[in-house]
Amino acid sequence: MKQSDLLFQKLWGAVNIVRGEVNSSEYLDLILHVLTIKVLNDNSDHPYAIPETAKWNNILIGQSIDNNLNRAVFSLQEENEDLSGVMAYDFKNVTRDESLHSLLRHMDRLNLTRSKLENPDPLRGTLAQAIDQFIERIADHEGKKGAEYHSPKEIGMLLAEILRPQQGTVYDGATGMGRFLIETAKQAPNYLQLYGQEINQRTWRLNQLNFILHSLYDTHIAMADTIREPQWVQDHHLKTFDYVLMNPPFGLKNWGQEVAETDPFGRFKYGVPSAVSGDIAFVLHALASLNTEGKAALVVPHGILFRSGSDQQIRKAMLEDGLVEAIISLPSNLFSSTGIPVAILVLNRNSRHPGQVQFINAKEGYQRERGRNRLREQDIKKIVEAYHEKKEVERYSQLIPLKEIQENDWILSVERYVEALSIETKIGEVFVNTKRYEASGLNLKELNQLCEPKPFRGMNPPKKGEEDEPNYHLINLVDVQDGNILFDQLKSVTVNSRRALRFEVRPGDVIIASRGTVLKVAVVPVTEMNLLATNNFIVARPKEELDPFYLKAFLESPLGIHYFTTRQHGTIAPVINSKDVGAIPIPLFELEEQQKIAQQIMKAEQDRKQTIEEANRRHQQQLQSLYRDMRIMEFVQQEETDV
Repeated sequence: MKQSDLLFQKLWGAVNIVRGEVNSSEYLDLILHVLTIKVLNDNSDHPYAIPETAKWNNILIGQSIDNNLNRAVFSLQEENEDLSGVMAYDFKNVTRDESLHSLLRHMDRLNLTRSKLENPDPLRGTLAQAIDQFIERIADHEGKKGAEYHSPKEIGMLLAEILRPQQGTVYDGATGMGRFLIETAKQAPNYLQLYGQEINQRTWRLNQLNFILHSLYDTHIAMADTIREPQWVQDHHLKTFDYVLMNPPFGLKNWGQEVAETDPFGRFKYGVPSAVSGDIAFVLHALASLNTEGKAALVVPHGILFRSGSDQQIRKAMLEDGLVEAIISLPSNLFSSTGIPVAILVLNRNSRHPGQVQFINAKEGYQRERGRNRLREQDIKKIVEAYHEKKEVERYSQLIPLKEIQENDWILSVERYVEALSIETKIGEVFVNTKRYEASGLNLKELNQLCEPKPFRGMNPPKKGEEDEPNYHLINLVDVQDGNILFDQLKSVTVNSRRALRFEVRPGDVIIASRGTVLKVAVVPVTEMNLLATNNFIVARPKEELDPFYLKAFLESPLGIHYFTTRQHGTIAPVINSKDVGAIPIPLFELEEQQKIAQQIMKAEQDRKQTIEEANRRHQQQLQSLYRDMRIMEFVQQEETDV
């Protein structure tokens, strides 16, 4: 076992000592403060004066350990201006004095002198590795709360490798525990000036201790709201940096939209995000914080890549200005607090490939460990090589011209451009190459061209009591099974006739589920019912040149399924819009040929069902015969069934 792993286990032993005595949310604060005092005492290669009251042996003396520790952190702050406000932890009443005694005796037995360890490097060595493991384990233990201040180490390593700073300035506007800045400093061959901003006071104090424990004594981390009160300002302008890396908070709603309209720093020149799009506000802040040759690597949720409205306008403007260099889609469940997938958005003010954006689909590269997914060394290496060498690798990495992105409404979802994932179909698991299909020379027409009107979304279910008598039947998702509409369970509703006219479903229409992971398609048969589809369906009304059953067959084919899955947005309940459905290219054969294909597919499906039914009957008969041999059937009465 590595020495760093052994040291980590001993550090984790401190948690076991205070477990049950201290609230779990206090573990990190308590132990990290004690650990910092011990490390400063055991090492002399730091700029801090250690007053008598903060010397380790003096803290151990006496009965009132909590008072001793309070005097120690107070005197350290008094003697060292750089520590003012950093070690403002109150040990009083945190736990019983006996527990503090046990904790200090445990720490006293640890060898934390770097020069006596296997690897004395203060930033990359044995002690630093053990501390990194300890903080990550605590953050995992805290779950969602831990994720507020800590990002996985592997993501920090990946961002640092993407940026590869040689020297200069690096900024993180959502510093947390400082993981990204520390990883960047580890990988840089020369000195870096590290800057950051953190809104939470507790987290700011903890990141200061973390920097000290990694011998990074010259960091510049401000404490304030990054959007409302940016602290790094020069001559009334934002200070700009050579590199920016950041993991903004996901799903931030109260992000500061009220100050964006009149932002004195011009951060929102590409547009003001919506009130619920705090993540893209941080993207704009990062962009404004780059100097003329700067580069940023940002961890973002997928919503940034496809949301419409102001987000779409912001993406469009950044793309047209050549600022988006790459999008890297990562596996889901990398964070302890959420299973949502994330991407790396790379912005570059000095891109070597203007007019192109690189898309890398790295979703499948990970290892499952302790309940979540982790990027392995080989996964990071593969991403970094593809990015820096601008490799085009089938089903992994593609360089896409701006014109194609424009044709896709400025959507930056990686799956739209890199066909990496296999899909499960009726003929098994397959890969689909839509680019080859679209360039095949087949007579392809967008579904929009083959329908009148264009495919449209169904209506929002009406409220009860619009009129007395129900006049329509409503088709919900549960009413479509195995390609058939279950008419006997349709809900009757009352809808204003004029309103209903826009959403009426007619015989021959094809209804397509727009929500969820299961593709449901049905052709509306001839019926006397007045039908409406809910907004969970897209309705396609084929013109005479397109057979509805042929359209259904195509949509359920590997190509159709692929177009659907790559155009859906969202993770919990994926949704596809009518515009994307209308843009699906359909291979248009002569109508007679379409009908022949559709009939053969329906016959194949009918044969499959009959074969399954016959196999089930034979299986039942075999079991009954065996049960008779076992005399079990003497005690069993079967229900009579109609033959």
